Amino acid sequence: MHKRAVIIPDPSLENGLAMMVAAHWLRQIHIDVTVFHDKLFTIGCWFPFQRIVPVRNLADAVGKSDLCISTHTSPPLYTAHPPASVIFTTFYRSKKEKPKKLAPYDKIFSQKLTQAENVSIAIASLFGSFETSKNNGIDPPFPSFYRIRKDRVAIDRALLPYRDEVMQLCNMNHFEPVFLDENDLTGSIQLLYESMFFVGLPGGLCHLAANLSIPTTIVRTKKKIPPLDLPAWHSYTLSEVYILS
Repeated sequence: MHKRAVIIPDPSLENGLAMMVAAHWLRQIHIDVTVFHDKLFTIGCWFPFQRIVPVRNLADAVGKSDLCISTHTSPPLYTAHPPASVIFTTFYRSKKEKPKKLAPYDKIFSQKLTQAENVSIAIASLFGSFETSKNNGIDPPFPSFYRIRKDRVAIDRALLPYRDEVMQLCNMNHFEPVFLDENDLTGSIQLLYESMFFVGLPGGLCHLAANLSIPTTIVRTKKKIPPLDLPAWHSYTLSEVYILS
């Protein structure tokens, strides 16, 4: 029986949030889990039941664990000769990214599902279970007030040059915009949680907003966003997707 697990997402916020699904699932079956992720570490208080540490602390952790879960784009393991007892499983986004021969516990994501849905299925199947869940254990710290600012819309800072167009497209001219920066998650997550809506490009902040049940509008330049890149949580919060000219 596994007692200790390490989870190493890739550096992106969206994959970090998805891989927290695996961390939460493992916690539910009483496995001690450590997640290595720099961005999630800055908002660790929003995951009160998880141990999240910076990637720089990864060096010796793998050799002390029974299970190591990573993606093919995760940071290197820094372990030249891991013990034979460690079970490794790697999640691949598509068949194109997999090696010629998969390891016994490796998983390939379905292109028809979101990252979090893929992770939930992969971690359950690893333990021979059919019970899947997209719950990643996010839990706002006290005091946090959900959508308390009825006049505020949070917007991805990357859309700042298109501010007027975005506000008009989303029919939000009567809202006060606040611009969020993914590189400052500590401040952004609280502003996001208090806002009535979020508007952003496909990416980490959209996933975080949906994860927090904030009604989210994705502004896109492509005709279609692959399901794998869409937020998985609370699909009812995802409003119509607009094309940015």
